[in-house]
Amino acid sequence: MFPSALAMNPADVMIASFDAAGLPHAMTLAAALRRSSLRVFVYPEPDKIGKQLKYAESRGIPCVAILGENEIARNEVTIKHLASRAQETHARDRAGDAVKELLARG
Repeated sequence: MFPSALAMNPADVMIASFDAAGLPHAMTLAAALRRSSLRVFVYPEPDKIGKQLKYAESRGIPCVAILGENEIARNEVTIKHLASRAQETHARDRAGDAVKELLARG
């Protein structure tokens, strides 16, 4: 009934943030990514980036959007493709396209 990839990848991208001040930015980014037809998971609480990356990897989520203090200040987001370890920083309004490009590259 459901595509087999759905069971392996509950989301296309997970949004990671480091502190409570970043959570509103994470929610705004999540809405924009969903408008780009991406399945998005927001890590439920601020935590160390290593823990968040391990969580995404354990759930089969291929990309993580990182919103640290520097990214927020510059209106950017760092997108990390977990399988290839490729990491790119983009303007936040281009994040959806950037995730789709990383997913297409595999």
